Amino acid sequence: MGNFILWSGLMWNNIILFDKQNNIMVDIIRGPVTQVIDSDTFEMTVTHTGKNNMNKYNNSESVKIVGINVLEIGAEGEEESKKELKNKILGKEIWINVQTRDVYGRVLGKYEIV
Repeated sequence: MGNFILWSGLMWNNIILFDKQNNIMVDIIRGPVTQVIDSDTFEMTVTHTGKNNMNKYNNSESVKIVGINVLEIGAEGEEESKKELKNKILGKEIWINVQTRDVYGRVLGKYEIV
């Protein structure tokens, strides 16, 4: 997780992430992936939120993965990249280290399979 320190309690919602680089707490959300949109964007059902989250989250969120280089929609190889992500996360329980939202309302963050 690189620039993050993870503290955990006895229950999942006691997990707190701290971004060492920016000296801020990081929101976390957790739930199953319901749809893969493209090679860096997917939909998920939010079943858990971090106890110390600063923001509110919808029951369903669109998530764009940050920190990876992906091919644009329609580019050669993009469908293969989308298929790889789909095989990796579709239907799986994940948690997101939320960084922010973009202008389209998507959650931007990094994910980890639970």
